[in-house]
Amino acid sequence: MAAWYNGETYRILDITQWGYNTNTMLEQFWISLINENTGRTVFFHNFGGYDAILSLPALLHLPYTFSPIMKDGEIISIKVFGKKNKLLLTIKDSIRILPGALSKLAKDWGAETQKDHFPHYFWKDWNFLGVSRQYIMGDVKATYEVLIKYFETLISKFPIEPLRVYSAPSAAFRIWRTQQLPILNKENLKVYDLSHNLDSELRSTYCGGIVDVYRPHLKGEGYYYDVNSLYPTAMCKPMPVGRPTQVNLTIEQFLQGEFYGFVEATVRAPVNEYIGLLPIKIKGRLICPGGTFSGLFFSEELRFALNNGYTLLGITKAYLFQKGENTFLQLIETLNDMKISAQKEGKPTIRNLAKLLMNSMYGRFGMHPSLTKHEIITEEQTQNICPHWQLSAKIDFGELSLVTLLLDKDRKGR
Repeated sequence: MAAWYNGETYRILDITQWGYNTNTMLEQFWISLINENTGRTVFFHNFGGYDAILSLPALLHLPYTFSPIMKDGEIISIKVFGKKNKLLLTIKDSIRILPGALSKLAKDWGAETQKDHFPHYFWKDWNFLGVSRQYIMGDVKATYEVLIKYFETLISKFPIEPLRVYSAPSAAFRIWRTQQLPILNKENLKVYDLSHNLDSELRSTYCGGIVDVYRPHLKGEGYYYDVNSLYPTAMCKPMPVGRPTQVNLTIEQFLQGEFYGFVEATVRAPVNEYIGLLPIKIKGRLICPGGTFSGLFFSEELRFALNNGYTLLGITKAYLFQKGENTFLQLIETLNDMKISAQKEGKPTIRNLAKLLMNSMYGRFGMHPSLTKHEIITEEQTQNICPHWQLSAKIDFGELSLVTLLLDKDRKGR
């Protein structure tokens, strides 16, 4: 069974209408969806992880052309084009915009239609098609109502076009560009794209959270602490901005000056400390070693370690940045005030929006830069991919495959 709902009308298709032929039913579903919603954006919740696997083979064999976008082996979006390259439909995955189970989202966002529970255990006589129709209609209406509430709340607070975003970090990044970046520009601070020069070097300092439990036991009475808004709090700190400059830096200059940026250094960890403070990556794994070791560190991270017993033995390279005091600060404070006010006023939709945007704000800045393209090709075409491109991900849909191709910079340069 398949269904769609656009706020005005709906269609429910089941296999009994098409001689119990699932593929024919799904083809008619896509034709109905496209013909009655031409030019619109349609959302499936968990499209990349579930719906696409079941429904896309029927769509891909229809006489349309497609422009897909994938990430981490899952489909984010597909644009469907007709004759003369006319855009017929844009398909997106709402779980990337609003992460979470549909049942929880419907409750959190106060949707009029709540996701129902399908009765899996057959202890009564009942009408399978009737219950299925009711269940699937509840799903599509709940998805529609949640998205409408989300979009209305987003538009009321920030001047962005919600249908242009693909994920929560994408929405947060657009808001940052419209709200925070102009403030930085007024302070004569620029944020540059370093993906084509220093990214491969500085990325080793981008390690993520360290959540190791070194002593997972307790003697006697203890206390449990829950830390809230950890990532937004970190984003309120100054961030390196501006155009980086490689400089000569001595140990004395670092210890006595106000250098701000990244330092390639050799350090010695204190002997008696059981918690490591400086992380490095070894064969893709994140560790905080003891003894003497080298790595590329953020200057403030290195200073924190030195204040807690580490010794700086040498500096081999340094990249000087400007200090952006307000890189995220003002926007995070605005979102936090919005979250607190909404919680006091009993407005869960605004609270949830503020919390989601705060936690998603930094994500876009840490994306790994790569030149990729996404195509729908046959198995024969897969075997004849240009040597400059590497096959990064592949999803098979019968005779066709949706592939992600990654540009091999080493081969291209030969």
